[in-house]
Amino acid sequence: MASDLALARRARREGYVAYTTSFNNWAAGFLAGTLLMLSPVFIRLAASMAALFGEIPTRGLNFRLAFGPNWQASLLYMRQMGWLIALGGILGAVMAVLRRTRGFRSRWVMRQAYERRIRSPLYPYQIVAYIGAPVLVIGMIVTAYGSHVAGRAVPNMLIFWLPSGVVALPVWELIHEGIIRLIHRRAGPLPRDLQREFELKQALEAEPELQNVLIRSVQVTSDGGALVEADVPEETARRIRQRAATIDGIREIEVRPAETGL
Repeated sequence: MASDLALARRARREGYVAYTTSFNNWAAGFLAGTLLMLSPVFIRLAASMAALFGEIPTRGLNFRLAFGPNWQASLLYMRQMGWLIALGGILGAVMAVLRRTRGFRSRWVMRQAYERRIRSPLYPYQIVAYIGAPVLVIGMIVTAYGSHVAGRAVPNMLIFWLPSGVVALPVWELIHEGIIRLIHRRAGPLPRDLQREFELKQALEAEPELQNVLIRSVQVTSDGGALVEADVPEETARRIRQRAATIDGIREIEVRPAETGL
């Protein structure tokens, strides 16, 4: 039960990724990856702000003293790591595409229960993050120290680069979702509700009378309309409508043969 609740909460988050436009998705992923690669700049900015306000009692608002060294270091970082920052953005875009096409919706809403029994515990975009992030960090180490000392620097910084994907992934996910949420505050609501689709799919698969029914598609619009595509007799279709009516937020339910489509 706790697992289902966690998955339902996850479905609400993943709905922004699944049902925004393709352009919004990969552009947000690219921007999230770029911002993540610029995190050292933001850390230096925060340190400068702390130094600025910390020196007010003794030196007043001395912007040059507070921001000068960190500003120069940030410019040097962006100049040295420019190609890696761009590569981080591209990696973020690739992850965004995989998150949309081979992520939560693909596994929990589009697939049947028996197809989910044997699967990787990780989504493809997570695997990319766990591999790609350490590669980027190693690239940063090599770029910063030079190839002549990289052979010693990389092993010595193992504790820094090896878990980088584990640290970066949830931050990237939050930035990715946050950008899409901001877009849809102006662009309007999403066309479909992935959380309701997940809850409906789980409810139908848990129904004993529907265990042998092949449900090809479950769709729920943001205004509560539900469409279930399944080749079933009317009696079974009635049972599907009755079960769907118990899901909070679903108002209208239609069951169609799979070949009819939308």
